[in-house]
Amino acid sequence: SNHGIGLPSVRRAADKYQGVLSVDTTEPGRFLARVVLYGS
Repeated sequence: SNHGIGLPSVRRAADKYQGVLSVDTTEPGRFLARVVLYGS
């Protein structure tokens, strides 16, 4: 948790444009967010 207050906004944008958001938390103390947007 506590991955930044901006990620909910990114998730909403991904949903809006038929995209995906994945968050990798395997490295201690870091996270990696990947976003792919498919909207027209």
